[in-house]
Amino acid sequence: MGRTKLLSSILQTFRERSHPGVLLVGAAGVGKTRLAHEAASVWQRLGGTVTWLAASEALRDRPFGVFTGSLRPVGGDALASMDRLATAVRKAGLRPVLVVDDVPRTDYLTAVLIARMIREPTVGVLLTARGGESLPLPLDALWLEGTLHRIDVGGLNESEFETFVRAALGGPVETSGLARLRKVSEGNALYARLTIEGDHDAGRLVQAHGTWRWREPSKLSAALADVLDRRIGEALGTGEWLRDAADVLALAEPLEVGVLSALAGARTVERLEDLGMVQVDTTDGTTWCRTAHPLVGELLRTQMGSLRMRRLSGDLVDAVQRTAAPVDPGRLLGFILDAGRPVDPRMAQEAASAALNRLDLAGGIRFARAAIDAGAGFGAHLDLVFALSWSNCGEEAAAWADDLLEASSSPMERVFAAQVLAGNAFFVLGEPKAALRLLEEQLALVGDDDAATRELQAMQAWFETFMARPGRGLELAREASRGMPLGAIGATSALAAETYAGALRADVDPADPAFGLQDEVSTPALSSLQFAILEGQLYAVNVAGDLTSADRVLALIPAGVHLDLSFFGDISRALRGFTQFFRGDVTTAASTLQETAASLRAYDRTGWAFLAALHLTQALALAGRATDARTAWDQCLALQHPGFVYRGPDVMLTDAWVAAAGGEISRAIDVAREAAQRAATTGMYGPETLCLHAAVRLGDSTAASRLSELAAATMGPRAPLAARHARALADRDAVALQAVSREFYRRQDLAAALDAEVHALIILRSDGLSGAALTSQSRLSAITAATGLRTPTLTSTRFGAVLSRREYEVVALAARGLTNRDIAGRLVLSVRTVEGHVYRAAQKLGVSHRREFAALLGRPDTTNA
Repeated sequence: MGRTKLLSSILQTFRERSHPGVLLVGAAGVGKTRLAHEAASVWQRLGGTVTWLAASEALRDRPFGVFTGSLRPVGGDALASMDRLATAVRKAGLRPVLVVDDVPRTDYLTAVLIARMIREPTVGVLLTARGGESLPLPLDALWLEGTLHRIDVGGLNESEFETFVRAALGGPVETSGLARLRKVSEGNALYARLTIEGDHDAGRLVQAHGTWRWREPSKLSAALADVLDRRIGEALGTGEWLRDAADVLALAEPLEVGVLSALAGARTVERLEDLGMVQVDTTDGTTWCRTAHPLVGELLRTQMGSLRMRRLSGDLVDAVQRTAAPVDPGRLLGFILDAGRPVDPRMAQEAASAALNRLDLAGGIRFARAAIDAGAGFGAHLDLVFALSWSNCGEEAAAWADDLLEASSSPMERVFAAQVLAGNAFFVLGEPKAALRLLEEQLALVGDDDAATRELQAMQAWFETFMARPGRGLELAREASRGMPLGAIGATSALAAETYAGALRADVDPADPAFGLQDEVSTPALSSLQFAILEGQLYAVNVAGDLTSADRVLALIPAGVHLDLSFFGDISRALRGFTQFFRGDVTTAASTLQETAASLRAYDRTGWAFLAALHLTQALALAGRATDARTAWDQCLALQHPGFVYRGPDVMLTDAWVAAAGGEISRAIDVAREAAQRAATTGMYGPETLCLHAAVRLGDSTAASRLSELAAATMGPRAPLAARHARALADRDAVALQAVSREFYRRQDLAAALDAEVHALIILRSDGLSGAALTSQSRLSAITAATGLRTPTLTSTRFGAVLSRREYEVVALAARGLTNRDIAGRLVLSVRTVEGHVYRAAQKLGVSHRREFAALLGRPDTTNA
């Protein structure tokens, strides 16, 4: 039950007296006292009276010790004191309510008095107690007979937790960080608050662009550790046998109950559960134990000395082997390593592959190193280089080249080594020419070995596609895929080449279930590289112009990985941000991509930081945030990856959107058309269509003929709709433009839908069709409210019937604070011409000074460019 419903339930009980008393029970820190305060506050606002008592350990031995101030007991006469105090509570005011916080710590006589008040229908009683603690006997009897209504208070739900954290920080919080905090705190308000305070004081939690985000994982603060330590101390006391069992569980949770029982004894495990130190659940017939709270386990681990950890890890290994318990081999290997025991090389190599399979790069590196140290051969070396490369440790991965090649024992193993080393050179080291050269050299060595040749061709195909040669890439991918199945890296590379080439050439239907990845993958190479393929699929979806199939692509991202503070966590969040932008939800996209780009920028060298910055810049530009867009654009240019040549037209298109957001519409159209021409010369008809349509959205109708040609030569609705958009704009056909808008809306491309509707609105207003214009305006308002879109075309509608395009550009640049000389330089005009435009625009708009332009445009950013 959410807090709002809990509060309503408590207040309803007070009003209706449906229960004489209410008992709020929950773990320490879940917010029982906070909820009681809220109920008391609301009750007072409704005209009721509240008497608040706070029990404590210090007052537990004093009769009526919780009563202070005017509510004092009478000498040593218990009955007289009880009568006096009860009367004082009843006469405190209208509709009296007695609240006792932490009621298990009241003395016996106070408990008798509370029980007496509960039985009186004239006074409402609200009590709070920590879960697992016994109530004083007089109150326990009332609960058992049902007179005292118990309400269990759990952690805050998702909405409540976000409200709580935003209030604590005074501003919005990154979505992934909020989810991680809720997961680790389990919605416990106290634990969350102490974590926030500790992370903020340590500089781990910072505010950037108005949003709070974590720069690194949270750590236990001293204040939170103290709270948890007291709880652990109260539960375990000084019993070493209980502490050993709790520490073992903290090291290995979740742990099969049989293993923990074999180590500590079944009665010890039962005692830990009774003390509230252990959670037990059964999954698929196996019973597992966990510490009572994730943070309890974390504190126990941090307090553990290295020798104690080594001993307990050894005990764990022995218990697992004795019981033959279902323990993941990777976890078992971790225990073996922590215990300093000898490692089986085969087991270590399997554990390394399994870790990479579940996207655990750190585990893959640790286990691969252990396997190599134990004498493992090529497979462990390959996993190590692969994991180092994906960890953005390109130089270290390259340093293992000689060892990797030396460990190979066959021509095919040397091919696999060349694939991993070439991928490291291309993506991480940013040396595409060196990567292609390495593959060429290996091709010369394998001669007429068909299987080896096809493996190398598959990776060549991917690289050629990224170097803006999609035709050559597709040819190599198809050649590589003939015959016997490829190995994991070869198959992945061929699929990536086909996916991206299909997007660039716009000759595939991304909605086809057979396109790209269809299922979850289970090999180390595919588990990691699948993210690149998924990005290619989303790119293809956007190019094709039908965003309805994007959800199918996002569904292939491994569940929960977007919450991780890891490379793959950042990538999965980036993919979600790309989709939000493609669909026109620029408010959400900007938020998602700002935090993701900031995180990736700190370490990524593989191109993901560049892609995140690229789409962030576009989202900011289409949101009308021109100054922010220019800042993001500068950062994007610094992050360009030398192997992502295929993104050249997208880079130019981003430049166009930034220019348009700043009011330079003519320049933006010129850049978009130039980008389209560049894409056309390399056979990248998908990006060409996107660029030409961007020019149409900015008001250029001259591309209708070329877009019609592209509509006939490509797949997907983008080119046909863009051609209809251009023709309708040229013909000033508002009805046709609205039809195009509705179709883009149906395809979930809301930015394109908005601009087509804007063009219709301009024509309707110009033709004096006020009724139709009002309907059009209503539709635009609905889209902008849902998305935050404030495209350059939408901004210009305010003056479309008053100013010429050139006058609007001059006004927009002047609104940003540019001087006439600056504007002349930007627009390649004389200063005198600019002065004339400023003068005429001011007259048409009815303003007396250029400073008023910014207010008319509604442009918040007026900093100099």
